[in-house]
Amino acid sequence: MKRFFVLILVVLAVNMGIQAQRFGVVGGMTFSEMTLRSGDYSYHGLKSKVGFTGGVILDMPISKFASVNTGLLYANRGYSGKNDILGDQIRGTLVTKNLEIPVNMSMKLRTPIIQPFVQAGPYMMIALSGTKKLDGVSHDVDFTGSNREMKRVDFGFNMGAGVEFLSFRFLVNYGLGFINLSEISGIKTRNRALSGTIAWMF
Repeated sequence: MKRFFVLILVVLAVNMGIQAQRFGVVGGMTFSEMTLRSGDYSYHGLKSKVGFTGGVILDMPISKFASVNTGLLYANRGYSGKNDILGDQIRGTLVTKNLEIPVNMSMKLRTPIIQPFVQAGPYMMIALSGTKKLDGVSHDVDFTGSNREMKRVDFGFNMGAGVEFLSFRFLVNYGLGFINLSEISGIKTRNRALSGTIAWMF
């Protein structure tokens, strides 16, 4: 999967002329959550965690109506919630700070003034750090040590829609993680995130 993702980026860089490319800066909000399962039991009561996303993007047209876009983005992921454990309400939160590299195919209507578009494609996400809090007691998430709790690298799929107006691009995107990030035996967890962003293209 990693090699396939790198190959996509290399092919795009080689086959698209620099004169056709557009760069941009982007920022916005994320509303992320995680699915959490243990065997046949799904944990309920997990709520979305509000965070930030932002970075630089690159748009590479391949026809009048289609383009491929990628970028390097900072993105928060995580959840907050509570569960009943032996009759006690246990509250917990998880926040990870990540770098995201998306590769999306975009289709745009060339209408006057406002141009609607849809886009979709895979992403790779690399966790830089994370913090987990359980009933007020927090600790750093271990990604690499002997007691590691989560995988550092995630792969998933983005789906989004938006509009372009002048040099601005407004996008609503949903990201669906494919990888079980848990390193704890018997626990399965995957990323989910809804984001709204504004980009300035130049």
